[in-house]
Amino acid sequence: MNAIKTSVVWTDDESLKAIWSEIIAWTFELLYENVMAQNEGEWVNVMKKLRNKQ
Repeated sequence: MNAIKTSVVWTDDESLKAIWSEIIAWTFELLYENVMAQNEGEWVNVMKKLRNKQ
């Protein structure tokens, strides 16, 4: 855990923003794929709208 804390301290803000934006995009993609696989209810429509905004 100390190694992770140290690497975060040494990493510049722009790199951290890029890393976290990739993590968030990947998480959103997983959520989208999960909802589309279920293909139920209004979540499908909500996720499609969110997907189209990107």
